[in-house]
Amino acid sequence: MYRMSLFARRTLQSMLNDNASFMSHSQLQRHVGALNDESNVTLPTEWEISILHAISRFASIKHEPDLGGRARIDIYCTIPSQSLEFAADITTVSDQGYEKDNPLKEFYDILTSRAFAVGVDPGCLFFEVGGDMVGKRSAHKMKLKLPPRGELSTYVKREISPFFQQITNAPHEKHRWKTISESVEIIIDYDPAERYSSMTYPSYTVAYSNTHNPVARAINSKADQLKESGFAGMKGLFLCDGGSATMGDSSRLRTIINAALRRRTTLDFVIAVTVDDRGPRDARLSVEFEIYMNPRQTPAAGKQLTRFVDELTKTVVKPVEKPSTVVANHRREFFAFTPFYTSWGLSGNSFTFPLRVLREILAGKLAVETFHQHHWFREPPGEESLHFFKVMHDLGYTISNIRIEPAPNRDDDWVTFEFAGPDPAVAPFSVPAQTGIQDR
Repeated sequence: MYRMSLFARRTLQSMLNDNASFMSHSQLQRHVGALNDESNVTLPTEWEISILHAISRFASIKHEPDLGGRARIDIYCTIPSQSLEFAADITTVSDQGYEKDNPLKEFYDILTSRAFAVGVDPGCLFFEVGGDMVGKRSAHKMKLKLPPRGELSTYVKREISPFFQQITNAPHEKHRWKTISESVEIIIDYDPAERYSSMTYPSYTVAYSNTHNPVARAINSKADQLKESGFAGMKGLFLCDGGSATMGDSSRLRTIINAALRRRTTLDFVIAVTVDDRGPRDARLSVEFEIYMNPRQTPAAGKQLTRFVDELTKTVVKPVEKPSTVVANHRREFFAFTPFYTSWGLSGNSFTFPLRVLREILAGKLAVETFHQHHWFREPPGEESLHFFKVMHDLGYTISNIRIEPAPNRDDDWVTFEFAGPDPAVAPFSVPAQTGIQDR
């Protein structure tokens, strides 16, 4: 089963095929290898493929050319009709550093797994985690007050397991567990009336400093690489969202990028690349580009790049997921999901779900029980069955038609099962509704 991607896998393959017109076999092989590596988030590679592809649709482009320096960069672009020439790199910004310092997701997973193991419903739990600002004033960041990553399992077993035992002894009562110290601050409430788990904590992915944050680090690193490329013309950076909270905060992003550009005389522009989800329902997600010019650059250069971005907006492929969702799905976080498992439609005597699910079931890769769970096929005690296929079975209905609906721009085609009946081949015999002779 393949992990979630930013762009549809079919679309990615199509872009790879197109990019072969200006990329070498080894360059394409590197992209393909990264996409096929299920152990890593593929966002950096997907963004690189997408931006290269979009530019190639209307401009002359070279990937990793020799520009006379020690470093090879991603893009050398020319548009002779607009007298535009520039070199640029592509980089993706994530919150990986923040996540490494704050093992919140690991803590939640260990805690809920332990609750399940002893018979406590995690949906009845509310968590509150404290935090402190750490570091020098110019490098402030939030640090959650949790046990060290390597000690989480031991801590939960030693400190919190007795609390879970109290809950199992009196499951219909409310319970609270609390610890507040210099290094750990956790509160856990159990309420049997609740059905969905929730958590509050200080945001640890906020960039409190203008210089010590993932965006500034990415700009500084790439600015040095661009300087070593040997290119004397206009140089810039495509700064892509890899699930970073700062990339989604336009105000903070503007402040950080402008501060970085003022410090960098060799970096002429930064183009922030994000995903907007305010579009219409049939095309909800779109790629947005925001230009940030070095104040040392001329207004004419800014106008050239504006025309360039206008064309780029027209040619860039639409994503199918948000970067933050892709990252969460890759990490199997508690708020992530795999959409093709849970997508379905019900209309009268027909049921529609992704064709990939049927393929996985037939290949023995997806258990039927898992399919039932993800599609809410359950039978509450004393209530009407919600299991569509079981209802059709019990009514004596048989499959009358199977229809496949292609979705070429997504990775989920649809299959619809239509039922009709009752069919005497599988249902009890019945008395005809009309007879030729009336009973006396």
